[in-house]
Amino acid sequence: MRAPLSRSSRKLLAKPGAPECNTPDTHGLIHYRCMRTNIVLDEDVVREAMALSGEPTKKALVDRALREFLQRQRLLDFRAHFGKIQWEGDLDQMRERQPAHGTARRHQRHR
Repeated sequence: MRAPLSRSSRKLLAKPGAPECNTPDTHGLIHYRCMRTNIVLDEDVVREAMALSGEPTKKALVDRALREFLQRQRLLDFRAHFGKIQWEGDLDQMRERQPAHGTARRHQRHR
């Protein structure tokens, strides 16, 4: 069983830029931001996904798949709020406002 972290170790981990799992073992703190797991994957699916994605390793492929899954779920969650947020304002007035000095209106049509 692993000993509990000391107060100084907890402070180290709480700071931005704390050790990541791909850094050398820092007194047993290697598992701060990563998790080691064993999973069984369909080899044909993995091979096809690696070819399509260009990811060089299975680890990179799984990491990318998880990040893309989370991004998609967040977008779906965001979409669920569409039309449910109360907004007050005058859209016509906002459209007529002049942009700040030195900025361009990106959505303005050229005539």
